[in-house]
Amino acid sequence: NKIIVPSGQTIDASAGTLVPSAGAVIQFVHTAKVGNKGYTSDTAYGSTSYTDIDGETINITPKFASSKIYITTTNHIYTTETSDNSWRGARLKIVQTISGTATDISDDETGYGESFLLEGNIDRWMTYVTRQVVDSPNTTSQVNYKVQVSSRDGNNVYINRNSYGSGGYLIAMEIKA
Repeated sequence: NKIIVPSGQTIDASAGTLVPSAGAVIQFVHTAKVGNKGYTSDTAYGSTSYTDIDGETINITPKFASSKIYITTTNHIYTTETSDNSWRGARLKIVQTISGTATDISDDETGYGESFLLEGNIDRWMTYVTRQVVDSPNTTSQVNYKVQVSSRDGNNVYINRNSYGSGGYLIAMEIKA
């Protein structure tokens, strides 16, 4: 039995744990799946103010304050019919909360998000949207990440609707800096 240590790396056994190299994934957390699908919901989101998406929240407690947290979320968006010549769509953002203080870390500054202009009043639209963020929380306290949505125009949008897609995911990975 041998332990082979590549050049430039060390093993610190004094605390009974290994010190990972920079770039190593320390931990991986994700939202629960339902069968082979992601998290699904039948909630209609019609507010132009941001609202938490059902099931799109996770907690991670970094092992190292210097770690980076890679967050990725994929969500299915479905918009219903509305009046002629109107913008429709959804804006998504990721919010980080540490010790009760919430910070937007991926807000869509343009205000358009995933949106489109349709001239007909019976048209509907579906798409998948993925957002990715690298966060530097600089803490070893628990960090909460959640995904929020707002309607582009105040009409209903459905996120991860059961009958129209394979659901959504939220994943956080701690990466050793």
